[in-house]
Amino acid sequence: HELLQTLVAQLQSRVPNTLEHRVPFYPHHGVSPSHPEHAVYLKAIADDFQARARATLDAMHSEVEHNHRDVLLREVRQHLDFANERCLQFQGRSSELEDIAQYFLESSPGRPLVLAGESGTGKTSLVAKAVANRSVKLRPSAIVARFIGITQASTTVRNLLHSMCCQLHRLGIWPAQDEAGTSQRVVQEDEDLDASIPVKYSELVTAFKAALQCATARKPLILVFDSLDQLSKDYNSRNLAWLPVQLPSHVHLLVSTLPGTEYGCLPALHAKLTGSSMDIAKCCRVLSPLSAAECQGVLNSWLELEGRRLSEQQQQAVSNAFTSCSTPLFLKLLHEQARQWHSYTVVAPPTSVPEAITQLFEQLEQEHGQVLVAQALGYLTSVRYGISSSEMTDLLSCNDGVLNEVFQWWLPPIRQIPPLIWTMIQAKLSPYLAISQSNGTRAFTWHHRQLREAAHRRYLSQASTATQLHSDLADLFQGSWAGISKPFTYTPAQRARFQQVLLKLHGQDYETKALAA
Repeated sequence: HELLQTLVAQLQSRVPNTLEHRVPFYPHHGVSPSHPEHAVYLKAIADDFQARARATLDAMHSEVEHNHRDVLLREVRQHLDFANERCLQFQGRSSELEDIAQYFLESSPGRPLVLAGESGTGKTSLVAKAVANRSVKLRPSAIVARFIGITQASTTVRNLLHSMCCQLHRLGIWPAQDEAGTSQRVVQEDEDLDASIPVKYSELVTAFKAALQCATARKPLILVFDSLDQLSKDYNSRNLAWLPVQLPSHVHLLVSTLPGTEYGCLPALHAKLTGSSMDIAKCCRVLSPLSAAECQGVLNSWLELEGRRLSEQQQQAVSNAFTSCSTPLFLKLLHEQARQWHSYTVVAPPTSVPEAITQLFEQLEQEHGQVLVAQALGYLTSVRYGISSSEMTDLLSCNDGVLNEVFQWWLPPIRQIPPLIWTMIQAKLSPYLAISQSNGTRAFTWHHRQLREAAHRRYLSQASTATQLHSDLADLFQGSWAGISKPFTYTPAQRARFQQVLLKLHGQDYETKALAA
């Protein structure tokens, strides 16, 4: 009896929220609802469990609802998730990371740090890793990071500045009322926390620059803008008039961009730095490709994590490929190929990023059909802010060319693309896609500019094809076929192959039957 009491006491001390019920015990029957006392006991346990579970679920639902309504919280979370994803397989660039770390250690550098590099040199992953490294340091810096282009709110400069100002406001790095020269007002307790933030572009620029003046030694500020070249051209944003380069005390600014003059960002930064009498060489770092040996080492490390290893012939072929091209994007593309090789496979890997992307697209077309892949990647490339899996499935299900290819050997009970088809394509492309949240829905878009441009050249180069794809997108978002059976006609091959089945199902007029799309 004493041991039982001890056990009960230990359980009560270790298990929170315990409930106590007393019930007579019958050794020969155990707990049985046939006994009135036991029936009451079992009902009480069931009622208690239901009440506790409902209270827990209601609390979780309230928290999720609150977070879902908080637009800024969702925006910040998307950028942090994106950065964490880019850090998962990051290796190398130790000297560049050290340069960024030393810059962050300066108390008041007064200047920005600019990372420039061609597409595919790993700027975004480097920025993400630098942010992650800084986040784990003990110094209480406020880090406000945006990876431009992965969300709708980070695509235009007005939305970007509004989001940044909202976050600075909540961090307490914000001037007293009216010091920013904006038309602010006192926010009532039950109002939106960000209701006092201006919405006009000119006022946002003023407010943003004023907020930077509020960083202190106790609360230093680190601003990060990755891929400035991804900004839309609204408000002439790429001339960077909104972005200060003469930084107040305790403010750090890390930015990255493509170097080409057609994007305008790096020339604008150089002009601003020169106008502020700053040393461009001290402020700018140009990212060069990795060395062939570094690429080889990273590839072998990634394969080792998956329990794989290359044969001697494969090692030599990969080494030759990295001699021709050694950018991080090429490394990732080659890794996705290498992880599918057998030990006996004699390989001839690509020697450039365009060639590797072409091979990726060709492999998808061989596995899933040229028409299906061409239309799916055409839709993916055409959308501005990404597309969800359900939207892609609906688009493909309303495309007669795709349906005729997929269903050329059988007649489905419902004329609709199986969702698994797009899921398999998406899985193959996942290393090269960015995921954003829009109204609670996951949307996919190209992350790398080179893949988007290659897909555009391959699948949207003809004006008629581009027009058809955009028309399909317009029909989807307008709900043109919502609740309506979309008419279609069988191909000659289908009519010849399934004539008896079609006659049995629809009679002599099967050719004009309209089935649900």
